[in-house]
Amino acid sequence: GVALAYIIYKMVDNNKRINKRYEKQIEQNEVLMKEIHHRVKNNLQIISSLLRLQAAESKSPQVKVQFNEAISRIRSMALIHEKMYKKDELTHIDVRSYLVSLTDELANSIQSGTNIEFNVSSELDKMDVESIVQISLIFNELITNSIKHGFANAKQGAINVDIRRSKTGVDFEYYDNGQWIEPKEEGTFGLDLLNTLTEQFEGSFTREINNGTLYVFSFPDDNI
Repeated sequence: GVALAYIIYKMVDNNKRINKRYEKQIEQNEVLMKEIHHRVKNNLQIISSLLRLQAAESKSPQVKVQFNEAISRIRSMALIHEKMYKKDELTHIDVRSYLVSLTDELANSIQSGTNIEFNVSSELDKMDVESIVQISLIFNELITNSIKHGFANAKQGAINVDIRRSKTGVDFEYYDNGQWIEPKEEGTFGLDLLNTLTEQFEGSFTREINNGTLYVFSFPDDNI
């Protein structure tokens, strides 16, 4: 009986030691991941600063616009790593929280005079970092276009986002109530970027301009 009790004691003691070792390793990995997110965010901010310096040297208004658009896209990615650095869960990000923060960031950076009501409804609570990086670029284009073109002369505006699961995957519905004018040229960089990012997810999207603009994106479930 004494020998059996001793064996059980040693087994429990070994398990405790193993658990403590694993806990310490997990803690070290979490610290490392946070440091990585922090460094990536800082590196993206450095790139943004360099682009701002380049933009300041240019005398062309069009070139300045293009630099600012690039800076905006980089900032949308930096915001992801900033959020990941500040939270405990380091593999997924809250979709709604991120999109609200992104809208606020873009409205402030563009210095829009429009008071934007932003509504997000999502059946998808969280998304992995790799997916949200590309999704962030899609929403960066949509929100920027709404603020700059849909609400150009408006004091009030509304953007509604509905993210829901479908039979084949995930649908993203984006609508703004801005006064849009159908562009004469379809081959814009922003639209090309939306096409490219959507194709990378093996998805598709439609666009309708009628008393505002409605985009509907459909993505296979295994790619989101």
